[in-house]
Amino acid sequence: MKQNNLILAVNGTLMRGLELENNLKNVNATFIKESKTEKAYSLFSINDQYPAMIKVDEGGNTVDVELYAISEEGIKEVLSKEPPGLTIKEITLIDGQKVQGVIGLPEITKGQKEITTYGGWRNYLKSKKENKMKKLFLYYSYTGNGDLVAKEMEKRGFELRKIDTVKRLPKSFFWSMMVGGFQAGLSLRAKLKEYDHNIEDYEQIVIGSPIWNGKFPPAINTVLKTLPLKDKNVSFLFYSGSGEGAKALKRIKKEYPNAQYVFLQEPKKHLDELNKINY
Repeated sequence: MKQNNLILAVNGTLMRGLELENNLKNVNATFIKESKTEKAYSLFSINDQYPAMIKVDEGGNTVDVELYAISEEGIKEVLSKEPPGLTIKEITLIDGQKVQGVIGLPEITKGQKEITTYGGWRNYLKSKKENKMKKLFLYYSYTGNGDLVAKEMEKRGFELRKIDTVKRLPKSFFWSMMVGGFQAGLSLRAKLKEYDHNIEDYEQIVIGSPIWNGKFPPAINTVLKTLPLKDKNVSFLFYSGSGEGAKALKRIKKEYPNAQYVFLQEPKKHLDELNKINY
């Protein structure tokens, strides 16, 4: 049976509850305790995916680590599955004890964010979570333009929330546009399928909408009527055949005078229109 006769200090994704924790469990490593390094190390975030701790001659500080009892074979197995640019070398803890530790190669820290002042990877992740601005893209899509735009907004860090109507428009595209345009022209509202109405937790909300007969479709009319958007940081993103919507714009300027807005001309046919999005 392999003996856990070595101590390994980990400072990133191998720690309890993080992405690579199972790499330690799979080699039967045993958690000992939390600790810190001596004041001789700097910590960097590598593309915000994992940290790299390096030893420095001056200006270093302590870094939070977790200590594990592990076998020599276990260390080799763990190292083989570590992210690029990481290795295992001897490090010194705050109490002077020397153990094996996960260390970054200095070259991978070039151009990366130094996060030593956070004290450790967990603190950095916590700070990111607390400071991350929650953004919501609430949208309606009938022909699929809105769904395409939603994928782009998701890449930009927006949570997605799609709404839909209880009563569907006619199956014929021609008649659906006729009926939908007529309803929009009268500024009618539609009954919506159940969706999450909570917008309190979002610092930025973008409403995505097609333009029908120059106006908002009934589904979006319902959203604007029922959600408390007036006191929120709200913007609008339109996708229409012409890329214009004079009546909708007039309404925005009246009801949401500080709101930003962008008009896209049928992005399913013109993918470069997505480049206009500035949220």
